[in-house]
Amino acid sequence: MNTVNFASFSFLFFSIAISVFADKDCLNPNQRKGYCITIAECPVLKALGEKASPTPEERQFLSDSVCTDGFGEVPYVCCTTDTNYKDPAINQRLSNDLLPGPEICGDQPSGSKIYSGKETEIDEFPWMALFNYGTDEEPIFGCAGSIINSRYIITAAHCIVEKPNINSIRLGEYDTENNGIDCIGTDCADPVLNVFIESIIIHPNYNIKSRHRHNDIALIRVKDEIQYTSFISPVCMPWVLKLNPSEVGKNLVVAGWGRTLKDKKSSIKQKVAVPIGEHLACQQAFWRAKVILLQSQQVCAGGNFLEDACDGDSGGPLMVFKGKWAIEGIVSYSRGCGLEVPGVYTRVAGYEDWIVSSLKE
Repeated sequence: MNTVNFASFSFLFFSIAISVFADKDCLNPNQRKGYCITIAECPVLKALGEKASPTPEERQFLSDSVCTDGFGEVPYVCCTTDTNYKDPAINQRLSNDLLPGPEICGDQPSGSKIYSGKETEIDEFPWMALFNYGTDEEPIFGCAGSIINSRYIITAAHCIVEKPNINSIRLGEYDTENNGIDCIGTDCADPVLNVFIESIIIHPNYNIKSRHRHNDIALIRVKDEIQYTSFISPVCMPWVLKLNPSEVGKNLVVAGWGRTLKDKKSSIKQKVAVPIGEHLACQQAFWRAKVILLQSQQVCAGGNFLEDACDGDSGGPLMVFKGKWAIEGIVSYSRGCGLEVPGVYTRVAGYEDWIVSSLKE
């Protein structure tokens, strides 16, 4: 009697599946590249779902493996050979050690409010970093980023790969045209701080040639430790505050020095409220325009006329306020600016494992 080696069969089936569905790429909860397909055609996760007594971690892993815009019938999962987290206990310990808690991160200046397309308060969003692609004497400001601890800034990968020559990073900036001390009335900021890059970590699955801009995320380690002040401090990571993804329709905030209605760039830091968009509707809008596939690690926000992130805002934060400010997304790309089409942001929580494992003291 012939017997079938189920493990070999599963591997063969999985190999065939990934060759067929190679354009439906995704990242699983361990940030390993997989393919977004129906769970019925993913042997390892199908078996996990049918397991009589899965552990709580296995159940959570299966839940976190769900992806969108896959191939076949729903539910879709990001299919790899993984059936559990790499080591959540280690990642949690590293996160606690290397990322600031809510007693330090995400401070809200007193009395500030969010208005669409308005200038920020002078001390608002003190984690924002502005990249200088020029010289000290003649700065050319472009992308932005966010301080996440005393040595690291998070930004979009394309801000580094497409424009690799960052001279310095400016912290505590408000008005780029003012070479002195920034003031609003009698409220004055500290002098700006220019910091320099020690090393850069670009997500290994970012592909500059891909129009989809999947995995558009990078970390910059600065040479010297950042000293926190009222005008320079870190934003909270969403898992530090134990936040769930924001629901569709909720207004989040994006800020930066990018294009405005009047100028190619704003000299003064601006902010605007943008609503979280429905993933499928956003996917359809971009598919009609330029055959772009969105993955679960991307989030859409915006779609209100003339209220949007724009050129020069790339790499900056999409933020949610839950008693403290947390970074939910990173400005990645859009189809025009201020049109009734949402912008696309890299979902930071989707990269928790990669971020935490990339940090060092």
